[in-house]
Amino acid sequence: MKASKPQAPFQLKMFEPTVFKKIDLVAKSPKNAFYRLWLETHIDDGYTLKKESGTGSKVLDRRQWLFKSRKIAEKNFDRRVRDKLNPDRKSPRKYKIQKPVKG
Repeated sequence: MKASKPQAPFQLKMFEPTVFKKIDLVAKSPKNAFYRLWLETHIDDGYTLKKESGTGSKVLDRRQWLFKSRKIAEKNFDRRVRDKLNPDRKSPRKYKIQKPVKG
């Protein structure tokens, strides 16, 4: 009978991330493009800026960026929203707010 290998210890997170800022943007486009952006706070490792974008109800792209500072995370959030809502942006896709900023 073989001895089993000891398993590496692991830490369970006590608290789920908390969303403290969120916005949903939509574009008037043939495929109903959307762009979702939200900020999460984590008890143990800072802040995460998450993004989902796609068409209709299908998510085609997901990304996330980690920050140690809430100030820098919010600055990035605000910049991305400002860029998407800019009516003079180079992209033909012009976004509007579907659901207002929470938080």
